[in-house]
Amino acid sequence: MYSILIVDDREIFRRQFKRFSIFKNNSEFEIKYEAQNGEEALEILQNNDVDLTITDIRMPIMDGLQLLEEIKSRNLCRCVVLLSEYADFSYARQGIVLGAFDYIVKPIDEEKLSELLDRTKIFLSGNAGDSFTVSRAQAEKAAQLIMSNDNYAEKMCGDIADSIIKARDNRLAVIDTLNSFLNMLREEIFLKREYLASLINGDEVFSFDYAEEDDICGKFTERIRVISKEVNKFNVNTKNEIVRSVCNCILNNVGKNISLQRMSELHFVNKAYLSHLFSQEVGMSFVDYVNKVKIEYAKCRLAAADVKIYEIASELEYSNTEYFSKVFKQYTGYTPSAYRQEFGKV
Repeated sequence: MYSILIVDDREIFRRQFKRFSIFKNNSEFEIKYEAQNGEEALEILQNNDVDLTITDIRMPIMDGLQLLEEIKSRNLCRCVVLLSEYADFSYARQGIVLGAFDYIVKPIDEEKLSELLDRTKIFLSGNAGDSFTVSRAQAEKAAQLIMSNDNYAEKMCGDIADSIIKARDNRLAVIDTLNSFLNMLREEIFLKREYLASLINGDEVFSFDYAEEDDICGKFTERIRVISKEVNKFNVNTKNEIVRSVCNCILNNVGKNISLQRMSELHFVNKAYLSHLFSQEVGMSFVDYVNKVKIEYAKCRLAAADVKIYEIASELEYSNTEYFSKVFKQYTGYTPSAYRQEFGKV
């Protein structure tokens, strides 16, 4: 049986945590120790064998990150999991850098806790081997990092790839597992940014096939970099709520003819003011941004061999195919038919 130390300054949380049914139904884990801050936890760890420490990040006297550093420097516990609020994501990420096994977000979902304990058991038993699997929780964390345009996503995914490589005994198994992870990553990102499903070629972007065994990890990290670039290419670096709202309207209504006049009416601002504000904040005109989004949609549609060019023009509400082709070439350097021949399915 694996022993658990739960560290949180709120007694009511510790009581609720111990009541999770998983600790009644799972005989392999037992909450044997409790502490209300890092100092108390260190004293327990120095005098007892603890397999898993689950600690809150924000605590008085000694917080969870300080506790984690002490545990790692003194080798007091093999596995440390952090508890955090959504607002503490940057701290949780820092904890992973310092050597935390994982983190869970409050309020705790018992299903995710169960999945975490399953992975913890594999880690503690030292039997990663064939039992090693990538998890939805890992994909969810990676998706959050990517959508935040955080470079740490590359390191995290590189570490995941390295673990997969060590756990699998042949290249095909490694590639299959990496693609399973990418598929979950795709689902998590598209769930939170639905418009991306029609603006990036998911089949191409979220796939990995690399033949050289000695550099799989490096090439996979490059793939994550490409994914991050694609996911964030429509991001607008502005704190202006009106501009962000207008961009979201465009992204979520790519097949509709959204005009500057209509956007100004919806946001209760003068048309000329919105035009100037949008150009200033986005770095391109309203019309250019709309066309950029539409062209990205068209590029995805052109990847399919069974859709006609005039149908794409109609979907995007261009007045005619000739005008659509002119705009497409202006933004890509290719006519739609030439682009399809070069990059699409034939």
